[in-house]
Amino acid sequence: MTYRSLHAADLPELLRLEQAYMREVEPDSLAAWTAALHRNRALWVECLPTGGAITDADGALAGLALWRLRPGVATLVTIHVVPAHRRSGIGGRLLDAFVASATAAGAGRAALGVHEANGGAERLYTTHGFRLVGTDGAYRMFERDLVVA
Repeated sequence: MTYRSLHAADLPELLRLEQAYMREVEPDSLAAWTAALHRNRALWVECLPTGGAITDADGALAGLALWRLRPGVATLVTIHVVPAHRRSGIGGRLLDAFVASATAAGAGRAALGVHEANGGAERLYTTHGFRLVGTDGAYRMFERDLVVA
């Protein structure tokens, strides 16, 4: 298993994973998400210089995460683990990379949202110290306080 920073060349793979997620977990939102794809791509490109990680197993993609670092709060934009590699610790390592990057950048909080239909992800987040802080439509919002040196 190898880990590295996410690069622009990885964006087609991110798009493929995001589309698969939308079809599987949020099919009612797929049309609106597709209509806003230009905004999603702009956000991904904005995040690349400071916030992303990708992992592979035997040369094949196993998982990736992308985050936005802002003063005060860092936000997990997306995290994916390929189905064949779920429950193997990859999601936790990607989440740890997000938290470490956010802490190093001086963010006091790490934040993320998860669709209510994605209960498996909620277990990952709460296991890694995130707490439910509210809802936004069909999304459950989580945060974790960070210790900034």
